[in-house]
Amino acid sequence: IAGEVRVGLEKQKKHWDVILEINSIVPEGIVLSHFGVSGEGELSLNGLAYTRADLLQLKEGLEKSELFEEVVSPISNFVVETDAKFEFTAKVK
Repeated sequence: IAGEVRVGLEKQKKHWDVILEINSIVPEGIVLSHFGVSGEGELSLNGLAYTRADLLQLKEGLEKSELFEEVVSPISNFVVETDAKFEFTAKVK
């Protein structure tokens, strides 16, 4: 039972680490409409960027983070200059 409790606590800590990291990365000009992590450890983010610069800042933050890898950003994220809907996926390390 102690081992199961430890595993459960480690998973909760990992989830909090992801939440805190996303909170530190997301710039002011970004509104998240969806944030999730699958059981396989894939992060998904969807939302609205007020400007392309805000969106680039978010992308760079995800790519530089030590918590995420394999950041995927469709080119369609960057077509619109303002009020751009976006989606990102990444693997949680």
